Amino acid sequence: MLEEVHKMYPGKPILVTEFGAGAINGLHSDPPEMWSEEYQAEFLRSYIKMFKQKSFLTGFHIWCFADFKTPQSHFRTMLNRKGLFTRIREPKLAAHAIRREYSEKRSDVHPQGLKRGRL
Repeated sequence: MLEEVHKMYPGKPILVTEFGAGAINGLHSDPPEMWSEEYQAEFLRSYIKMFKQKSFLTGFHIWCFADFKTPQSHFRTMLNRKGLFTRIREPKLAAHAIRREYSEKRSDVHPQGLKRGRL
């Protein structure tokens, strides 16, 4: 789908504004299963890896910082659990995975050819 948007609007910056997966704090699974902290961490790592291979992407934003209260429905139990942190700001496994992802020294170049720190 990203390639289709890029073909429709060549030369325009493309920013992925929301992506993520929910995880119930303290739920662990090996191999990773939906709603486990391992699944959330692996989901985010795999999407970031894929996004970095798309030279036409300007950037991306993980949804979201912390779990938050939402109306209850058939699909949700009063919390949106897609946060890297719990509602009381305790880090989930994904928070540590993302920290490691961005803590590594990198020599990569911005997709538009601009080095970091320069506009």
